[in-house]
Amino acid sequence: MIKIILSLIIRARNKILRDYIFPRLYKRINGIKVMEQNWDYLIVLDACRYDYFEREVKRRVILQKFNAKLEKVTSLGSHTFTWMERNFLVYDKKFEDVIYISANPVSYIKNIAKVFFKVVEVWKTRWSKKYKTTLPEKVYKSFKLNHKLFPDKRFIIHFVQPHYPYLCYKPVYGAFEMAKDLYIYKKKINIKLGSKNPFKVYFESPMSYYSDEEIKFGYQYNLEVVMDWVEKLLNELKGRIVVTADHGELLGEKILGMKFYGHSPIVRHEALIKVPWLVVENDN
Repeated sequence: MIKIILSLIIRARNKILRDYIFPRLYKRINGIKVMEQNWDYLIVLDACRYDYFEREVKRRVILQKFNAKLEKVTSLGSHTFTWMERNFLVYDKKFEDVIYISANPVSYIKNIAKVFFKVVEVWKTRWSKKYKTTLPEKVYKSFKLNHKLFPDKRFIIHFVQPHYPYLCYKPVYGAFEMAKDLYIYKKKINIKLGSKNPFKVYFESPMSYYSDEEIKFGYQYNLEVVMDWVEKLLNELKGRIVVTADHGELLGEKILGMKFYGHSPIVRHEALIKVPWLVVENDN
């Protein structure tokens, strides 16, 4: 009985936050319009926080290696849905010079194929059943193939990591699997929602399976894995390369006295909308 009452309280709290408080708390929407910036290759890391990215860049000495510049910018979205909507689905024209390499099913859900010359849905053909996500190596290989076929095009290369699921743990049914099943294959899904702690709010319920320390370790692990492939691209590509993120990630930040995890399209917290903008000029 106590569990039922607690569950009802949590659901009521979440509804109040979602429908009443957050829309009033986060009214203002501004940010960088990625299609209006100067780049030949736009590398997107999904759910990549600025602070974690900055530390990783310093650890790898990337600024010195590539004479790169790093700044913090504001994203138009705090979720891939809103980021794609506000960056790509607001133009009357089609970007015929751009190919989008996508590891994220949201590109299919939002039908951004109508915006670009070509959208390569890597997750459709290179989905890892073991890890329940799209591995960065598959994204890299897909890009290399398409770059060889279309050497004169600009590219957006959208990796999943450091987004959950964390590659260092046995995967739980997660956000990408849910999106793939619910929106793409129209399967019925049955996932246990809620959290182990009523004072924590998980936008992605599988994160509730882990402790704070495990979440942060897994997030850092994913970032290190994907940055190996990003650095490989920085070594290989010629032209103006920008590395950024669609949005960040909440890893226990407090809002209204409660700890929040994951990301939501209606929450524009600093940890969600402040993202990296790393610029590398490879002219040689």
